[in-house]
Amino acid sequence: MPRSASDGGANHHLLRNVFAKSALGFNSFKEDTIHLHKKGLESSVTEIRQRTQSIFHTRSASHSIPGQAEQYASSGLLKKRRSIARLESLRPSSQSRHYPTIWSPSSPTVTEVLYSPAETETFTSEAFYGRVLQHGEVHSSSVPWRKKTEYLVLTENYLLRFKSLKKAAESFPSLASQASNVSRQNSIQSYNSSSPVDSVPSGSSGTDSPTEPAAKSSIWLQYLIAAQVVHESRAHATVEIVWDNNAKSNVSILPITVDRHNGQPHWLESLSSIAKACRSENIPSPSPIHQKAINEAVEKNLDSILDDRSSQFLVHPRPSNGSESGFVVPDELSKDLECLRFLVIGKNKTHLIPITPCSTGLTRSHSDTPVKALSYGTVGLKSVSINDQTNSLTLIFSQPRLLDVVLDLSSMHCQEIAQLLYTQLEYLRPKWVIEPSLFKVSPDLQSQLGQEPVAACPPCETFSRVLDAYCAAWNIRSETIIYDIDVMVEDKPKFRLKPRGKVYQAHELLAVFRALRYNEYFATISFANIVLDSITSNYGQAGYQDICLDPVIGPPLKTSHVEVKETSLLYQEISAIVMTNRKLRRLDLTSCIYRHHNEQIFSIGENKGCDIVEALYSLCSNQNTNLDWIILSGIRLSQVDSDHIVEMLANKDCHLRAIELSGCHLDTYSLRAILSELPKQWRMLEGIDISNNPGAIDPEVSFPVDFGSCNAVRSINLSRIHLKRSVAPLIPRNILFSWKLEDIKLSWTSLNDQTMTDLVEYLHSPASKQLQSLYLDNCGLSIDWIAKIFDALAGHDSGSIHLDISSNSISSVAPAIASLQNCSGLRSLSWKLLDFHSPDEFGHFIQALTANTTITHLDLSELLLEFDLNIGLATDLRTLFAENKVLKSISLAGNNSILDSSQFGPLVGEALAGLAQNTTLERFYIERQAIGLVGATALATVLTSNSTLKELHCGSNEIPLAGWSALLDSLQGNNTLLYIADPEPDGQRDLNAVMKSGAGSHEARRRATEVKDVTEKYWQHQYARRKEYLERNFQSSGLRGGSSSLHHHGRTPVNSTSLLIQYPENAIMRYSTQFKTEEEVQDAYRVALQGGVSGAARWGFISALAGATAMYFSPVFRGVTVQYKVFLQMASMTMGGFIEADRRMVAHELVVRQRKRAERQRVLRQEFAKEMEKELDEIDDATLEAQIREAELMSAMSRKKRVE
Repeated sequence: MPRSASDGGANHHLLRNVFAKSALGFNSFKEDTIHLHKKGLESSVTEIRQRTQSIFHTRSASHSIPGQAEQYASSGLLKKRRSIARLESLRPSSQSRHYPTIWSPSSPTVTEVLYSPAETETFTSEAFYGRVLQHGEVHSSSVPWRKKTEYLVLTENYLLRFKSLKKAAESFPSLASQASNVSRQNSIQSYNSSSPVDSVPSGSSGTDSPTEPAAKSSIWLQYLIAAQVVHESRAHATVEIVWDNNAKSNVSILPITVDRHNGQPHWLESLSSIAKACRSENIPSPSPIHQKAINEAVEKNLDSILDDRSSQFLVHPRPSNGSESGFVVPDELSKDLECLRFLVIGKNKTHLIPITPCSTGLTRSHSDTPVKALSYGTVGLKSVSINDQTNSLTLIFSQPRLLDVVLDLSSMHCQEIAQLLYTQLEYLRPKWVIEPSLFKVSPDLQSQLGQEPVAACPPCETFSRVLDAYCAAWNIRSETIIYDIDVMVEDKPKFRLKPRGKVYQAHELLAVFRALRYNEYFATISFANIVLDSITSNYGQAGYQDICLDPVIGPPLKTSHVEVKETSLLYQEISAIVMTNRKLRRLDLTSCIYRHHNEQIFSIGENKGCDIVEALYSLCSNQNTNLDWIILSGIRLSQVDSDHIVEMLANKDCHLRAIELSGCHLDTYSLRAILSELPKQWRMLEGIDISNNPGAIDPEVSFPVDFGSCNAVRSINLSRIHLKRSVAPLIPRNILFSWKLEDIKLSWTSLNDQTMTDLVEYLHSPASKQLQSLYLDNCGLSIDWIAKIFDALAGHDSGSIHLDISSNSISSVAPAIASLQNCSGLRSLSWKLLDFHSPDEFGHFIQALTANTTITHLDLSELLLEFDLNIGLATDLRTLFAENKVLKSISLAGNNSILDSSQFGPLVGEALAGLAQNTTLERFYIERQAIGLVGATALATVLTSNSTLKELHCGSNEIPLAGWSALLDSLQGNNTLLYIADPEPDGQRDLNAVMKSGAGSHEARRRATEVKDVTEKYWQHQYARRKEYLERNFQSSGLRGGSSSLHHHGRTPVNSTSLLIQYPENAIMRYSTQFKTEEEVQDAYRVALQGGVSGAARWGFISALAGATAMYFSPVFRGVTVQYKVFLQMASMTMGGFIEADRRMVAHELVVRQRKRAERQRVLRQEFAKEMEKELDEIDDATLEAQIREAELMSAMSRKKRVE
């Protein structure tokens, strides 16, 4: 078929335009224009033409066009036709859409050089661009002061702009019939948006050509970002068409004015549907340079991009006034509307990343300030709204203690963004209930949300995933949140948030609480000793509001959303973690709130409580939780809280096992009410804990008869309670014998004889066979009651009970030694502050412990020995260490407040030598015993042969450098010791002593400094050796922790899954001051106060006198401000008070030491005198007279010699 003038010219120019503005045309022209100057015009044209023709002949894929395409295909004219989409796919990815236009409108285009009308095959614009779907006349404004009419043609792949319908008909013959019948209509005034936008001038799009005779420009719909309505009037509407200008690497905006009732809906619907269909077939991925910028922005915000490239969308910000209260619009959205932006949905955050022309190597002439990327946590998403009519997307993110952020965006992929955000929320927060109101979308899209499968998460990893998401959203370093998971407890597994040096902030605590929601892995949650006061207030709309009102079990809540919204964050979070976990059985909130007592508020009843009790009361009463063990110890409870607790106990539907109320400042009335209501939980009641409360208990009426029906009670804690004077037992006999107790704690409670009688009989009875621990420390027990307890425990299972009888008024342990030796029921014994007056008594006691074959943990810390070890005692201790084959932990730690009476003496090395033969001991404590170099040398000998000892606590023993060197030398061949005391305190003491020795002349100070430097190097070497050897042993043992566990003043932390190293409570030593009794402490306070007042007065007088002198003689001092003069006066008085108080305290301490030493010597002299009198009584009178005469004779002879 011959080519006609009607189609050949148009198609010839169309092909020239397509190749000229394709990437092949741009790249070829850019690379070969330099070639034209070297090889000449003709040779270059021939070379480029051959290359281009080969490209057109070697590609077999064709663009399928329905309709008119068949008549061209039948004639064979479509065999070489290629669409611009195919040409774009042939471009190298590294050179795609990043080269600016380097030709001017006056320069000849590359297509004019390459092709002539005779060499171009004929095909129509419809065959290339696709069939026409919609066309019409619109009003556009290239610049704010210009208004013109254009004719738009929308095809399957492009939106083309023509000057008139006649020009459009030249390229699209199907429009020729309409061109002849349509007359030019009256022009419509176009509306210019008030927002700063840059319209695209004629012929400046990414695929246009300034020399094209028909279409002014063409917009490839695959790069269409949005079509949004920016202004509406009664008759007309202004629609902005935003697309990615691949020639300029930024955004181009075309505002058009259409009829509001006829043109606007059709154009928006057509553009949206066709652009989505075009992009669904071939979604363009970001170029390598753009992708690099995206990756850098995401990594900078500590996030990662999802593997799927479909998580990156081109968006355009919509103008927003931000006038709505409670929200804020980022300034970065309105800084540069031309900037190309990608909405990237990462693993934990949603990023809005601007790709500025500066990132592609181009320069900006109108702005030098780069637009910052915005990142918000995906879990902080508060609302997603989509308007299908305007292709708008509104995202609202909540931020901690800040106003919510609103992002108004336009995109052709709003539905895909909403679906991906929904899927990511399901991934980041497994099992969370996503409220339908969160996604305000069309019903069709609402039904599609949640249909995509989400990767399953193991229950043990759910917490860490949600915690990481909230930490990333709120800019929290997840490694600063310290917690462990323990699987070796009763209600397991147990989550425990561990205290740290710095108090947890509100957003850190809320991240942990949110991670615990809908987590049914933990049966126990503990916030013990974690300060929660930072979330006891209500922040309102400060980014923290995420109220949960949907319990997983039980009926709906009785409280409304408005009522819960007015409560504190602590109330909301406690309620959320309790009502969303069906497996939660135990909640530990020990000492989590530090409240100060306010007598006025408490007296008038205006205190609202601590919110925890109120939250738990509403859920337990409504049966919305399985929680049945609540620990509130250490929290000051108000009357409102105690009333809620009483109501919970009175309600049988609560099914409580225990409520621990130790140290809750309950008065007598509250204690009586709680004890009277406890029996109503008789079916499940297992624990009673009302210890350490100021209220008094009347033994005759406190435990009603109904307690006898509570057969499940297995633990009771009545420590530190006040008893009214009564001869009745603390717990009635019939009630006590009805319980099968496992733990009994009566510490610091005065027990009368009737109570002890019932307790001893209970220990003899079969009801106590399940007993595991008995605490009777500081109960005022006599040695006879202790002996009876030993006899009663002898009938229990071998090594099953821990007994604590420390700090009782015992003058001698002799009556209980035989019972202790035969007591086979003891597993652990804690007997602190024992006072031994006789070496024989101490020797018998050590022999009884050696003979006992069931005690595995022994705590004899703070011993009071009024004598040094002799050969016999050292041998007994050595035998205990060497021959006892069951002991795993021994504590012989001393107490510095008892002067020299707790030191073992020079024979301590002989006693410690027995450890070398021990094969069972794992932990040994001998702190604060002043063992010195002799003891350190003995321990070093032990470590060379002992292969079972894992912990050696020997700090504060005045060990010199030579002793520590010997200890660490022994570790070279020891691979089992995992902890040894830190030598730094002894090293610091040694260095201080060296510096004190240099007091005096300058030469002495210089020598002392030199000695200190050398000594410090030796000590540093010992520190490094200790760390090295312990790290080696940790690695060889397979324990976690390494060097991080070797902190100076702590012990190796226990791993939740590895229980090789444990620390029983009775093995933790307390450190006292130099003054033991309360009277001594009060005397020390009085002396310090007198010294402070005296020093402040003396130094204040001297400072005032010096100030007066300076005022009279010094004009500089007179010019100083009054505040500075007052500061100098106060500073001198403060320093003087400190100096004088310290001086008097040192002198007072010396006096106290001398007084105690004199008292000890007096006691020794008295004992010596008694022994001498006893010996004299045994000597007859004749022998005594002979000895007296002999003594007198020797005295006379000595006097005679002195005279001579």
